[in-house]
Amino acid sequence: DNVQSVENPVTYETICKMKYLDCVVLESLRKWPLVYQTDRECVKNFFEVDLSTPDDEKIVIAKDTAVIIPIMAIHRDANYFPQPEKFNPERFSEENRGEILPGTYMPFGTGPRKCIGSKLALL
Repeated sequence: DNVQSVENPVTYETICKMKYLDCVVLESLRKWPLVYQTDRECVKNFFEVDLSTPDDEKIVIAKDTAVIIPIMAIHRDANYFPQPEKFNPERFSEENRGEILPGTYMPFGTGPRKCIGSKLALL
């Protein structure tokens, strides 16, 4: 009833001023991403140290290997998002956004193959 009693229509400009609404949308996409995983193809041999092995042996992801990126698992990892099960829009406030590590929040994917409609979806 309150919304219907407002004389001025809700405009795009009005919504853009609603900073907390933006935080709620971004947190919703963190907790419930549109896709739970994405895949990529490794374009060159990639060497990395696996710190989980006793002797720190190197592992290789060979060129042309399909790699699955578990978006939902990353979004719900306490190493990246403290208390990941908690719905906390303040994670995305202007004060806290800098704490989100690059590559850990990707509800639309990331990089050159990111969803081309992501900006439109967030309108």
